[in-house]
Amino acid sequence: MKAFTVLCVLALCFLLLSSVYADSESEKGVEVFGGYTRVKSDDFCCAGQGSGYHLGGGYAPIRFLLLNAEYSYADAPDPGYMRHLHAGPQVRVPLGIFWPFGRVMAGFTEHRLSCANLPPDFPALDRKFSVAFGGGVDLQVHRRVGLRLFVLDRIRAQDQWDLRASFGVVFRLF
Repeated sequence: MKAFTVLCVLALCFLLLSSVYADSESEKGVEVFGGYTRVKSDDFCCAGQGSGYHLGGGYAPIRFLLLNAEYSYADAPDPGYMRHLHAGPQVRVPLGIFWPFGRVMAGFTEHRLSCANLPPDFPALDRKFSVAFGGGVDLQVHRRVGLRLFVLDRIRAQDQWDLRASFGVVFRLF
């Protein structure tokens, strides 16, 4: 799992640094997102809800496709938290100032469980492979700046579902 985390961090760094080479006259470029997130989990023992931050970045080889990686962290009541790290394609359709998008990503989900009645053989730190799918809408306020009005992701990790809702700011480095 550490190798996957390191690989995703290196891929995100590559995407951010590649903005230097993005041709400003073309439709390809780098996109960076940062915002607030709220996560609800149906894990039988997790605290249920948490809030935190959501970061992401990606490279758009063509206007309607973004290859992205995302990380979100949400604090639940002490000592719990929920983390998600995913990468995958995002398809978007620029319609004037609105840019609706849909995506499917794979990665891992980590829950720090915070309940007193954990079975003795059950780990307090639960890390699983997960798949996320969802979509949202961006509002383009400037050529290089947009507001992510909302994004909803449904995240499946083996025997549980997480629902993540986020909003924030998008920087497009075309």
